[in-house]
Amino acid sequence: MPHALSRLMSQEVEVAAADVTVRGILREITEQHVTLWTQNGWVSVPHDRIKGVRGIRKSSD
Repeated sequence: MPHALSRLMSQEVEVAAADVTVRGILREITEQHVTLWTQNGWVSVPHDRIKGVRGIRKSSD
């Protein structure tokens, strides 16, 4: 069964974790964590620290 976050794969997302919010491109979803490509490089956030994930809508200029 596909993971609920699969629809956001390769899209820009914002991950709200226990003590930080991380914004980047969702690149990997495993049983233990999600991995994002951010402006500062790769960031992995363990599932037990995640409070929410939302897609970022691009504004049309």
